[in-house]
Amino acid sequence: MKKIFSQLVVGAILGVGIGFILSIVASLNSGTGEFYATSQALIDKFDKPIYAVMVTALANAVIGAVSVMVSGRVFYNVKSSKSDVVKTITHMLSMALVFLVVGAFLGSYKFNLFSIIVYLIVTLSIYYIIWTILFLIERGNIQKINEKLQNHNKS
Repeated sequence: MKKIFSQLVVGAILGVGIGFILSIVASLNSGTGEFYATSQALIDKFDKPIYAVMVTALANAVIGAVSVMVSGRVFYNVKSSKSDVVKTITHMLSMALVFLVVGAFLGSYKFNLFSIIVYLIVTLSIYYIIWTILFLIERGNIQKINEKLQNHNKS
């Protein structure tokens, strides 16, 4: 139980930190010189902007905590015999659902079919890139192991 709690806390802190960094990047990208801690759509839902920022921080904490928990259960479960592809798809679908719900709640995008399709295409692209990079790294590691084994067998 203590391990789960610490994973949730670490994930929440990472989520808030990553959310803050993304806010800075989005603010820089706006070109106005202003800092946008959350979306205008969410600010409009509250009496004071600080409440919208607090909700955004809480949502980022939830995303981080869920991400760490899902990652731990999907990728680091030693009892699981599922392939890496199945694990990746499970993780992607879990996180896609979380991001869709939280993003719709925060007003990060218009919740319609077109937005969902664009979101899914971007998500699939990101996972494809990450999975390809990890595949290439693992293939390189396997090649190094094979070379060492061949050199060891020659001697």
